[in-house]
Amino acid sequence: ASTEAVRGLLSGKAEQLRLEQRYRRLDGGIVWGILTASLLRDAEGRPIHFVAGIQDITEMKRASEALRDAHDDLERRVEERTNLLSEEISQRRRTEEQLKLYREIFRHAREAVVVLDREGRLLERNEAHRGLFGGSDEELRGSRPAYVPPDRLERIAEGVGKEGFFEGEFVLEAVGGRRVDAHLSAFAVRSAGGEILCYVAILRDVTARRRQEAALRTLLEGTAAVTGDPFFRSLVSTLCAALRVK
Repeated sequence: ASTEAVRGLLSGKAEQLRLEQRYRRLDGGIVWGILTASLLRDAEGRPIHFVAGIQDITEMKRASEALRDAHDDLERRVEERTNLLSEEISQRRRTEEQLKLYREIFRHAREAVVVLDREGRLLERNEAHRGLFGGSDEELRGSRPAYVPPDRLERIAEGVGKEGFFEGEFVLEAVGGRRVDAHLSAFAVRSAGGEILCYVAILRDVTARRRQEAALRTLLEGTAAVTGDPFFRSLVSTLCAALRVK
């Protein structure tokens, strides 16, 4: 490229030569410079000699390279951040879809489900819980479930705190005084650090089953009085096996 530029000066096609290139100093160091050269001619236009000067642009070159490196680094960081944001958005969408699924399960579950805060106060409940225990959400929200006696509530909380899970059957009282035989399962929802965030209780109405068991017990006791103990024991064993009752 420099040879062509010199030829341009000699032929008269160019009035000035300007080149940016590296130079090696006497001490071996490398510098960047801009060479500017012109060709002096005599009165008849014949070349006499060149006039040249070199401008040291080493610092400017370093600054330019530093700026380019900073620009490349910025672009890399922007790309990394964009990819991270895209992943966060995707993760958020997956979480929202999971929450939507869990909420649909919560809403339409046949079992009564209630969410309590760390103090045992009602936060949320599903439609099955409303149908089983009655009352309005406005009246019950922020209060402890009245259908669970305080001593039993403490027993449940203690079981969940020690074992992480509690299961048992209780006779509970719904709004209006109606008695409900219920099978209760409860567990705690914890943060990543292990702190309890809330409690979840799932209650299943077993009133009909309890009545059937009581009726069966009455029938068996009456049968025993008439048929005698050996036949009674055999009958009880057969019926318990068929009904899967212990």
